[in-house]
Amino acid sequence: MERKPMVIITILLLLVLAAGKTTFFTVGQSPLELTLATDKSSYTYREKVEVIGNLSLDGMPSDGFVGIEVNPLNQIFSNFTHFLTRTATIGNSDIGTRNITVESLTTTDSSTPPHSKTTFKIGEKLGVNVTVINNYVDDRTVVIAITASDNDSTPLASEVAHIRTTILGNGGKVKFYPQFSIPTWASLGSAEIYADVYSDWPSLGGVPWCSERNATFTIAPATSSFFKSSHEISSENSVMAISEHSYAISFRLPPNAPEGNYSVNANAYAKGWVGNDNTTFVKPYQILGDVDFDHRITILDIVRVAAVYGSKSGDSDWNPMEDLAPNGKVDIFDIVTITAKYGLKY
Repeated sequence: MERKPMVIITILLLLVLAAGKTTFFTVGQSPLELTLATDKSSYTYREKVEVIGNLSLDGMPSDGFVGIEVNPLNQIFSNFTHFLTRTATIGNSDIGTRNITVESLTTTDSSTPPHSKTTFKIGEKLGVNVTVINNYVDDRTVVIAITASDNDSTPLASEVAHIRTTILGNGGKVKFYPQFSIPTWASLGSAEIYADVYSDWPSLGGVPWCSERNATFTIAPATSSFFKSSHEISSENSVMAISEHSYAISFRLPPNAPEGNYSVNANAYAKGWVGNDNTTFVKPYQILGDVDFDHRITILDIVRVAAVYGSKSGDSDWNPMEDLAPNGKVDIFDIVTITAKYGLKY
């Protein structure tokens, strides 16, 4: 009988050790409720997509992390496997201090070793230097995802730069050096990169380990030796809090975004609980030049493009949806693209 207390203490110690090895506590039905929606169900060429949602625990507003992943469902486009990832931190940014964090995030040139650089011309390589640290006592497997977006919130690449790796415990670090090409259609001015760390891809049930970290850089014209950006970063690039327990992120579909259905997956973590939700939207078939999307090319489409002839990214009248021959400006190539299809119906 005297050995029972020792047995109980041993069992409790084993349970504590086991809990230390468990990433997330999800015993029982989760009281964490996550909602997710898009502002529309269908988006056309280079249109802005807004993702909104809220987080609550036992019916009350809750602090927490929400990992969001957007992917085309058409598997033909394998280079769009992981199109976009973002992390929303709802409420207090220090909530539930995590032991895995993004220690640093900077932009660099493409040299080896890389050197710090903050202005990149169209066509240049944008380098990223990110360091993630693990202060847990044990090793942890993570997915590190890097998204780069221009001033119009358009992802610069069709695939999130990512690495799946194991970080040693007790202060172990991993450095990741992805690169992005600045495409000809990228909008000039202030741009951003985002670093997110997940237990796995949100589409596979993973949740964020920590808050998202971001850094800014400048995209300059290819032919300019000096460029001073006066166009501030668009607010739609950031995860915005629209109430004490809600979030919203925005992005634009790039010119080469495939047609068809897209999935939006969101997984949340708050106070030991996990919640998830998902939705879809579609990019329908559209003939380039049907700017007003009425399934025909008319004088109205031509007038709309001609009205902003000469505009370029950074101008007050700039709209990437009218950059039909995507090169960061509305010029004769856009007029030729649309007039060549005048009268066409589909």
